[in-house]
Amino acid sequence: MSDMALRLKGNTNKGKQRVKEHGEWWVVKDLASPKVCNGEPAYLIRPKSDDVCSDIRWILVNGDKDFEIIEKRGELTIEL
Repeated sequence: MSDMALRLKGNTNKGKQRVKEHGEWWVVKDLASPKVCNGEPAYLIRPKSDDVCSDIRWILVNGDKDFEIIEKRGELTIEL
């Protein structure tokens, strides 16, 4: 389980709409290997305000087209 949270800003209409719907703070659930997302490392995230996890998505660690990571809080700890 991760204790890392990301503060996001929407870059595209899609990203802006997700931030408007769910807020700017998202919780990191997992980190994908570069093989998963077109050769780029990515975070699996869910809205911090949503305990049901109805809007889970992958975002690239660097250079995601829909979102910009403005702030990171906490540590990424993945259980093996």
